[in-house]
Amino acid sequence: MRRIFFWFALLILALFIAAGCGGKNVSPGSQPEPEPAPDGKKLVETRCVRCHNLSQATRAQSREKWPETVQQMIQKSPGLLTESETAAVVLYLQENHSR
Repeated sequence: MRRIFFWFALLILALFIAAGCGGKNVSPGSQPEPEPAPDGKKLVETRCVRCHNLSQATRAQSREKWPETVQQMIQKSPGLLTESETAAVVLYLQENHSR
């Protein structure tokens, strides 16, 4: 009977040890890796073209006008972009499609 109890206790201990080893390997005090920044170009090519063709969506305008334009489009399509995606789209358009 003792032998069965011993093997049962050993099995339970092994299961607890195995369960504790399944988590992410993060050392104390370290931060998890941040999410990669959204790709503004890819977002324009996939999200903006739902309503516009690509040449319409990227028609050049002043750098100052892009944030307002993107916000207007988001108001027409709520949930289209997150805050970080919006920032990436505006930055991409300002850097690549401004007069």
